[in-house]
Amino acid sequence: MSIKSIISNVIIMAMFLAGCAGIKPLSDNTGNPDLYSPPFVQKINEIKELYRSGKSGQALATLKGMDDSRFLPCEKAMRRNLMGVILYSQQQFEQAIFNFDLALSTSKDDGALTAQINLNNASSYFKLSQIQKSFEIAKAIDSAQLANEELTKYHLLYYELAKRSGQGRDAMISLMRYLGEKQSIAALRSDKNFDFLLADFSKLSYSEKMRILDDFEDNNYLCVAYLGFLEVEKLYYAGDKDSARDLLQWVDKKSTSFPEVKEMANSFFLKVAGHAQIDPLAIGVILPLSGERGKYGKRAMTGIDYALANLNKKNNQSQEKYKLYIEDSRESGAIGSFSVKNLIDRYHVSVIIGGLFSNEAIKEYLEAKKHGVLFISLSQIYLPREMKDHLLIEIPGSVESQMELLFSSQIIDELGKKGAIIYPKNDRGTAYVNEFWNKSQAVGVEIAGAIAYDENVTDYRDYVANILGLKFNRERQEELDIYKEVYSQEKHSSTKRIQTLPPQIDFDWIFVPSLPNEALQILPSFNYYDAFKINFIGNPSWNSPMLAKESIKLGKLYFIGDGEETSDDQVFTNGFFKAYKKVPKVVEMQSYDAMNIVEKIIGNGLKISTRDELDIHIREISSLEGITGKWTLKEKAWIKIMDIFKLYRGEVRPFDNSNPPASSAETTTNSSI
Repeated sequence: MSIKSIISNVIIMAMFLAGCAGIKPLSDNTGNPDLYSPPFVQKINEIKELYRSGKSGQALATLKGMDDSRFLPCEKAMRRNLMGVILYSQQQFEQAIFNFDLALSTSKDDGALTAQINLNNASSYFKLSQIQKSFEIAKAIDSAQLANEELTKYHLLYYELAKRSGQGRDAMISLMRYLGEKQSIAALRSDKNFDFLLADFSKLSYSEKMRILDDFEDNNYLCVAYLGFLEVEKLYYAGDKDSARDLLQWVDKKSTSFPEVKEMANSFFLKVAGHAQIDPLAIGVILPLSGERGKYGKRAMTGIDYALANLNKKNNQSQEKYKLYIEDSRESGAIGSFSVKNLIDRYHVSVIIGGLFSNEAIKEYLEAKKHGVLFISLSQIYLPREMKDHLLIEIPGSVESQMELLFSSQIIDELGKKGAIIYPKNDRGTAYVNEFWNKSQAVGVEIAGAIAYDENVTDYRDYVANILGLKFNRERQEELDIYKEVYSQEKHSSTKRIQTLPPQIDFDWIFVPSLPNEALQILPSFNYYDAFKINFIGNPSWNSPMLAKESIKLGKLYFIGDGEETSDDQVFTNGFFKAYKKVPKVVEMQSYDAMNIVEKIIGNGLKISTRDELDIHIREISSLEGITGKWTLKEKAWIKIMDIFKLYRGEVRPFDNSNPPASSAETTTNSSI
């Protein structure tokens, strides 16, 4: 889901509590000449323009000066309603109510206007904390007369009123009606009101939940189908499998219009109906072992082999050994996906290690997810958070793991609460910007800008100019004219560009989830526009020798990566070098870690024979640790605990917001892939 779409789904209740919700000045029936004369409509539209342009005092004075003695009844009502709206915006709620009441006395011929006035009136009483009166009015509103925007506000107001009046069931139903407009799970989960709904729904008994869901039998709401699916999972893993299967059939029927829920239901059906038996010691491995990427697949296989040799040496000789079943993805996600199914059908593998490259990882994971198989990915998987669960572990640290750190107090307390993002127009960029938006809303970070760039270009100046406010001269025309005059009088002005406006740096830091070669083109463009001393934050790929080498020229550079090296890391490095006579790099370390994570999950003589048992066992694990980091299970997804570092004069240093003097030995740390 794009950030533009997500922005439209920001919580409306916050707007309501700030004084905006429920206020609508005009009816949709103004085109009816029996109710409203054309001259009246024209005059009202002029007053509306005054109000919208911030001239509310002038708009109110014009309304008061109108002689309504010859007005039609609905015209009188509309005039009074608009007066009430303006008074409401000025926090004069008693006067607003007085005008809304007068409006109701002549509005009966226009049902839409009457509904709007009642909604405005209920909102006014709510602002005066007269909850009972507000609720009485809200109950009498004919919601069928409200247009979409007003209907949304009505449901949120009704939810708040019902909740405060102790009518929990009515509150929940109203919240479900409000969320009924959401058409994707991403939009649903990004709205905090869905969290409130989940919390309230979870408190109900099973029979109460079923009655609530039955109330919406005839409504085509995504939130209802999704709630049903979440209840299926809860029932199944609580041991009530018969109820889960019955409800799953209802969800399957209910989700016909919602492919996301339909896919979840189908995958869950496959998980509980077939492929139940597993061999816990059978491990599937899918890597590109041929073609141009074959050398990386073989290096990953070396890391797995080294881990396996260590495990076999450590474990009791009487204990059964792991069995590896290896498939060549041939650099193809489609072949990798087929290999997943083959490993499940033929060998009943308990876990699959794969996804060395992201384009293969996505297809392999989706196939594994369909069958409820644990998938350990050697690269990041660029999918929405709601498509990930406890059966996916991303060894390099997922996008969600990076955003968890980026929006932590460690960073925003130091760098500030105004962020921006410039990201590539591809699956990687989409995954980053969506989670960037979701986390910013959760912690209250203001997003000052979000610009997508074409990954195939080599000149990024237009994108940088956009995020610096240099692409909108019309909005900054007065400022531009002043600077042009000053610029024209300078005797020694720079000829590097025509642009004379100074940059608008209205963010404290900017996140740039680019590859190192892209960053080397993007970051200098900020200096080009005189935007110096910017706090840039990159993703783990920024731990790069080429970027570190140029860091002194580029500003304050930070990147999110794995934590500091530990003694276990050094033991691994020394042992690997002794065994293979070469220093391990990222591929070897991460593949070694993947195999060790398998041991931590299903080792130590774990007695399981079905996917259900393994699934339940994984859900009960709170954390996992390897040489590259630690993962915690949070909101049904594995989040890697990451750290932030500073690139300064060729060195990787601990995070701080100062520029310490360079040491005599300026070296880079981590090797490339």
